[in-house]
Amino acid sequence: MMKLFEIKFTDKFNSLPGGFWSGIDVWINKQHVVNKQTESKNVGFEEFVNILLIHGCDTSESKDVLSLVNSGIELEYDKERLWYFCVRTLIPHSKVSFLPVEESVEETASLRKNNIYQIHLLPEKNYDWSLGLHLLRPDDWFSDKVAYPKLPWLGGELLPKLVCWATEGKTSEYRSTLSLLPVLWGEERAEKGLTVKQSFVDLGCGNGLLVHILSNEGHPGKGIDVRKRKIWNMYGPQTHLEE
Repeated sequence: MMKLFEIKFTDKFNSLPGGFWSGIDVWINKQHVVNKQTESKNVGFEEFVNILLIHGCDTSESKDVLSLVNSGIELEYDKERLWYFCVRTLIPHSKVSFLPVEESVEETASLRKNNIYQIHLLPEKNYDWSLGLHLLRPDDWFSDKVAYPKLPWLGGELLPKLVCWATEGKTSEYRSTLSLLPVLWGEERAEKGLTVKQSFVDLGCGNGLLVHILSNEGHPGKGIDVRKRKIWNMYGPQTHLEE
């Protein structure tokens, strides 16, 4: 595959290579974090292999695609019936491949070979690493700006986000978790058919950041702690904090 984009960075928290899979996991299982129009869901694997066998298995390119599924596999699709097939290889070969499969209104599925891509993590020296985006057919890439982002977005937006997710320290990880809570609650309301946002009480709220985030998202609630913190005064009257 041709390498189209690459960024080099320093792993300040010594999170790699293991952190690479944490970052990839966000892109696979929590795509709504960066693209609210999509979501991921686990489905079976055997059907995907059948698709590869049916659609042009006699070509060398299809054989190359089949060779990608020799290791652990995960298959995802979003609510628009666009499927994402992910192949993982073992560390230290930190590489993940995405093979998109589309299902038509006639419920027939086909592999979109021109949108197959891989993300590679490679060690440089000391704590330096590189993250690259490789494409099977870069000249034939199709983008609908939703399920298939534009290539500059993958290289200029997704790769830096993956670096952040893979290398962030405990403080950044804590903040990311806080920002995900309103998203998870939104999913819960959608699943249960609720329109009213969840209320909350945060006991031992500490600096009050979680209370502030949830309040700004429209969730009624308050935080309680044994003593008041100076940072509480910065949040404003919409954030209810008590000692």
